[in-house]
Amino acid sequence: MTRRIRYPIAAAMGVLSLLAVVARAQQKRPQDEVDVETKMVRIYAMVFDKDGRIASGLTGNDFQVLDNGVPQQIVNFSNGLREPVSIVLDADVSQSMDHKLSFVREAVYDALAPFPDATEQAKFPDEFSLVRFAARAELVSGFKPPQKLQPGTNSFVQPTEGSTALFDSIYLAASELQREAANQRHAIILVTDGGDNHSRYSLGETRRFLEEEDVPIFPIMASPSMALLDLFSGPPETAKSHGPIKLPYELYGGDKDVIGPAERRGPHNLRVLAEETGGEIFTVNRLSELPDVVESIAVALRYSYLLGYQVPDTGAPHPKNWNGRHIISIKLVPSEKYAGYIVIAKSGYFEGYR
Repeated sequence: MTRRIRYPIAAAMGVLSLLAVVARAQQKRPQDEVDVETKMVRIYAMVFDKDGRIASGLTGNDFQVLDNGVPQQIVNFSNGLREPVSIVLDADVSQSMDHKLSFVREAVYDALAPFPDATEQAKFPDEFSLVRFAARAELVSGFKPPQKLQPGTNSFVQPTEGSTALFDSIYLAASELQREAANQRHAIILVTDGGDNHSRYSLGETRRFLEEEDVPIFPIMASPSMALLDLFSGPPETAKSHGPIKLPYELYGGDKDVIGPAERRGPHNLRVLAEETGGEIFTVNRLSELPDVVESIAVALRYSYLLGYQVPDTGAPHPKNWNGRHIISIKLVPSEKYAGYIVIAKSGYFEGYR
């Protein structure tokens, strides 16, 4: 089943997204995993009203959190105001992306554009790191302000004849966030077709690692119609600043094959990684849609609610062969008041993984 959600702008917050972002809460890098000493679970979540706008002004009393089906008392709550972010841009330059490199360049360039404009961006120390991959994953740049990285977009995305080490690149990107990210909110933006044929790590291992390190991932996929394009616009004279935009694309959420048969596993791989980590997956059908998609992700990574509660201790023994993962469900209450609202957040955490 394919989900469709409208995307009008919330004037107060400039929001174009329907993503949830989960960010790290330990020291510099807050996380919604369990903090071993404080025994606190922290969840970052985005809330959208029935018209697809960011729902602002909610309080802790409007949320209900279930941990393994048991209601929890919210003891830490903060409203979703603009925050700086740390983002790793992870670019696929493998042979399967050979005819889609202009799409990759545009996505990276748009993600590095000042948000929402150069003046406003100066108030918030956003930072970006660059990873690219073909047969192996490579850290091209550590964290820097986006304006220092944007001019090098063209040289960053160059064609190769290599195979695809997608999962290895995600490990590298998440490790870089864990070690070096300075901001509380962070994520990976992955530009790829989703295929993998050369990684040391499996899909399951990658998913578990992302959950343990508390890194949401936002894949951007190019549809088959994006092939054979060579339309990279290059550095403009001035930074872009978008006005109100109604997004024309469709959020991928179904089982249809949105890419070629050679990368048939791609949508499944990316869907699993995004849904388990609190991110979302986008499919772009036309290059003109790309700036709106990237800006939507950019907004989602900067605005969210924080919900914190103590790790539940029921005193009951855990089920046999329990792997330590708690299942989280977040709802708005009363349900009649918030009919049609959408809450998107990470679906769980691992207890005591360190």
